[in-house]
Amino acid sequence: MDVKIKIRKRNKLQLLCKVLEDALPVSSSQLLSEFNLVEGHPWAETAQDKSTIYYACLYGVVRPEKPRKILEIGTAFGMSAATMLKACKTVQLFVSIDLGIYGRQLGADDSNIDFARSQIHAWCDRNKVLKERVRFYCANTQPEGKGDNEDIGAEIQRWHMIPEVVRLLQSHKFDVIFVDGKHTDDGLLNDLNSFWPFLKPGGLMICDDLHDPAEYDKLFPWVGDTWNSFHTFIQNHSSEITDYHIWNFPQVPPEGQTGKRPFGLIRKKRVRRMNSSNVSAGRLDETNNIPVTQNSIPVTDSLAVYCPVDQNTDKIILPNGAKRVWLDVGANECETTLPELYRSDDLVILAFEPLVEKCDLLKKKHLRLIALPIAISANEGSVNFYRTANNVSSSLSPFNPDGLAEWKDTKGLEIVEERIVPAMRLERILGVLPVERVEFLKIDAQGHDLDVVKSAGDLIHKIDKIKLEVAVTSAQLYEGAATKDDVISYMTDHGFKLLEVESQTNGQEENLTFVKAT
Repeated sequence: MDVKIKIRKRNKLQLLCKVLEDALPVSSSQLLSEFNLVEGHPWAETAQDKSTIYYACLYGVVRPEKPRKILEIGTAFGMSAATMLKACKTVQLFVSIDLGIYGRQLGADDSNIDFARSQIHAWCDRNKVLKERVRFYCANTQPEGKGDNEDIGAEIQRWHMIPEVVRLLQSHKFDVIFVDGKHTDDGLLNDLNSFWPFLKPGGLMICDDLHDPAEYDKLFPWVGDTWNSFHTFIQNHSSEITDYHIWNFPQVPPEGQTGKRPFGLIRKKRVRRMNSSNVSAGRLDETNNIPVTQNSIPVTDSLAVYCPVDQNTDKIILPNGAKRVWLDVGANECETTLPELYRSDDLVILAFEPLVEKCDLLKKKHLRLIALPIAISANEGSVNFYRTANNVSSSLSPFNPDGLAEWKDTKGLEIVEERIVPAMRLERILGVLPVERVEFLKIDAQGHDLDVVKSAGDLIHKIDKIKLEVAVTSAQLYEGAATKDDVISYMTDHGFKLLEVESQTNGQEENLTFVKAT
């Protein structure tokens, strides 16, 4: 996959892997023997084989994290869970999620989840670890209609429909997240997108089976799928990542190329609060970590949770008499679009405001204003949202220190909270509107305006007019934000022409209005 990824990598993960290649700290059989996992399950031969270094490698990358809280996607028979638990000095919380069909698929009598739970809870008893801290759940982590690599198990309940799982994930930030779920199609990408927000700043995300198509073509059914998912995720979340590495070393039988199980390692960027006294200099305060909270709105792929939807057509139900539709992304108080709503009897506005407390106020402003407490993003599921002291500068991206250094007025730009909010692509919204066209799309997404437009995909042709904001300073205020030239180039390539330019914020930003060229 040919992608351009802008990350100043520290290469610490690569260096760690090189050290482990020279001397692994323990053998896989030693780790698994302690949990009685070298026999009694379909992977027993793998557990016993001397060529298996997969679990020793996993232990080697997890142990330096000194994790207390770990989330695992893909339990299998508990061998990776055992490995990571052994890497913990103190276990505060371990959560493992699996479809629970793998054991019977491989001829075992019991569910693989039941087997893993039994063996690992027995280890907990022997080592005086509270079993309540080590939890296993049968749940589907893929979108509706999807299951495992062959989409078996698609009917199994989604994780976000299980209150206990949602409560646990929303209440904790995990030091390590290990993803070994669906490999084919966009399975890995879906899991990375869904659970990334639950990884703490500075935490480590691990996935496996990242086989390079150039080296492993046609050896495994997922070759190319996991590789592309990983690189797409890295590209889409580059502003949140400080380091990543693909480690083509972990091994299971047979020895050689067909036994390689490459790991993908991703280090989440540490985000720290900025004091008002040093924001203007663009310096990060190393002492004040940002509190991380969860919106009270559930993260789900069902639009019906947020607004009325016709069960027969799956279309959004608009108020009576509404014939014209405007979209307001990054609505704040709908100060741009609300005046037209008061003037028109046939207009409805869909307003997207991730700050749920602001969204609740919008719902009271007008009967034909449908306020949705979600972000519009390139990625669906849940995303990190950085709330600032003034609220209006809150964004899906942290500030760029170079941009802050030259910004004329930094009052209120302190990041005071990192919040996890629901997100959807604009094409999802456009596809369920019961109208053929959207008159006007207004965007004020604080550095993500062009990403909002891009999320419309091929349905951008349904929009007549688009107004968005861009910084025109030499350095962008938000990490990864598009420049004015980037915006104009994309809009021109997609059939729009620039109609109006409006300067604002002391000449540091411009509102650009585009209309269809024909």
